[in-house]
Amino acid sequence: MNMKLPDTGLSPSDKKVLAGMGASSRLPHAVLIEGAEPQARAGLSGYIACCAVCSSADRPCGVCENCRKALEGIHPDVIVYDPADENEKTFKVKAVRELRDRAFIMPNEAENKVMILRQADKMNAQAQNALLKIIEEPPEHVIFILECESGKAMLPTILSRVASFAITGKAEDSGDKLKAEAYPLAGDLLNALMKPTELEFMRLTAGFEKKPELFEPTISAMKEILRDASAKKAGSAIALTDNGGLIESLGAKFSLKTILRINDKLTEFEKTAKTNANKNLLFTRFSSILRCAAYNIKTDTRHNIQ
Repeated sequence: MNMKLPDTGLSPSDKKVLAGMGASSRLPHAVLIEGAEPQARAGLSGYIACCAVCSSADRPCGVCENCRKALEGIHPDVIVYDPADENEKTFKVKAVRELRDRAFIMPNEAENKVMILRQADKMNAQAQNALLKIIEEPPEHVIFILECESGKAMLPTILSRVASFAITGKAEDSGDKLKAEAYPLAGDLLNALMKPTELEFMRLTAGFEKKPELFEPTISAMKEILRDASAKKAGSAIALTDNGGLIESLGAKFSLKTILRINDKLTEFEKTAKTNANKNLLFTRFSSILRCAAYNIKTDTRHNIQ
């Protein structure tokens, strides 16, 4: 018997990714769930926790002892941190340091330990930086689940190291069409970034002027591919995208530091695109700034992302 993925308003593509992770037992070491409804976030966290601790061959089964304990909130290897439990309005750095220490303790009953952070967007920068230290080099047996109302409150360095899933609570038909178009384009752009000149990259980005709504989904897809490349570079076998050849090529071409630098620039573009009315200027700078990040070329103030 397989446990069904909660009907929380995830896009069909995200549902497919999560169902695949559960079936293959290939879970990322850190997941971010964002959405307005705490109950929906908690439901999805519970599903992922069951994927991690389930003792059945068909994960998550929802009926084994590990799954039942996880769903009842009594599993010793599923640890929940919530500032509301301590009557706190913010996530204190002290709590982050405590969970960091507990992360290195081996699981009691399951093969994995799950650490769920409710209201993770209530962390200040100091707490997030403390969390970043453990997310960057986590113990093999630990999976972090960060719940938040909005990922915008999280540091780019955190966002670049987690698998993100957005709960919208509404149909995502148009968004899914854009995602389906964005993924092949993201792969083409990253392939072009590895070429000696930027001509091919510029040719591909010219399409954004005709279809600007494709820009942000493409950046998101590029970040997901880079996340897989950085994970593989760091020794992980977990991949959330089906781009094995491209991931290998990126890992061979760029160092881990360079991949993360490119990803950070993409995050800056992602944020700026939401507030900048002059999208064409962003599209023009896209190629030059990413190439500077990829090949460690110093930029001047004329090439700032703003």
